[in-house]
Amino acid sequence: MKKKYSVLILFTIFLEILLLTGCGQNNDEDNLRKKILAEVEYLDSTITSILNRMNHISFQNYTVSIKQVNEEESSETGTQEGSQSGGSTTQGSEDGGSKGESGNKNEKINVSEMTRSSILNQEEKTPEWELIKGEIEDIYTSWNTVIIDLNKIGVNNYDILDFSKTLDNATIAIKNEDKIVATAEMAKLYTYIPKYIEKVTEESQKNLKEVKSSLINAYAAVEENNWTKVNEELKTGEEILSRIMNNTNFVNEHSFNVNKIYVTFSELQNSISLQDKDVFYLKYRDTVKELDAF
Repeated sequence: MKKKYSVLILFTIFLEILLLTGCGQNNDEDNLRKKILAEVEYLDSTITSILNRMNHISFQNYTVSIKQVNEEESSETGTQEGSQSGGSTTQGSEDGGSKGESGNKNEKINVSEMTRSSILNQEEKTPEWELIKGEIEDIYTSWNTVIIDLNKIGVNNYDILDFSKTLDNATIAIKNEDKIVATAEMAKLYTYIPKYIEKVTEESQKNLKEVKSSLINAYAAVEENNWTKVNEELKTGEEILSRIMNNTNFVNEHSFNVNKIYVTFSELQNSISLQDKDVFYLKYRDTVKELDAF
């Protein structure tokens, strides 16, 4: 009887160890999955930001910019604004101006101003190269860690190596400030995003990244004025979007977001016949914004 009781205790202990080990492994796998999703989302947002900066595309209606002005210019601006609001402010500004004449008029100060972001009002389409160069360097900082995590979940090694090569090619094009090549290489870089999350997320989420990839490929084709390719890429995106729409459970759960994506994507397709870059950028911006809302 004692022997049977001892065996029962040992069996119970063994079972508890197995359960605890299994829970630990599940927690580790879940943490790794969340970590990879966060890392891929970072790559996604940084690549998207670089592509948007190629044409000053912003998801915000207003942006804050900093510029340097002479202290004397700043004082004059303040005086003018004061004159419009009341005479007493003007007098104060004049007194301050007389006192400041003995100071250093060439001293520079930073002034912030809020300007409306507009694609149509841009006088030039020069990419924001300094910001772009900083962001491409940021990708290198995190990429080595991402490689290790992607290997842990068995991502195809060629897809990892090709990302590294494409990243180098994109960096060279950005360093040379070659807009067309840089845009094409960054679009190619994004094609790996759906592949990296395939094993850590549901099918429809991966498909949304594929829709965005086709949209970005179309964006790169616009830079080359290759409207035939633009149309082909958007047709590919439409096919993938149709698969998402056929997933009833997913659509019911995210009906508002999915429907907005469908509408903005359709509007973009309908505008292709115009072959107008700015109209494309406007509708591209709205569609990407909705895709990123997930």
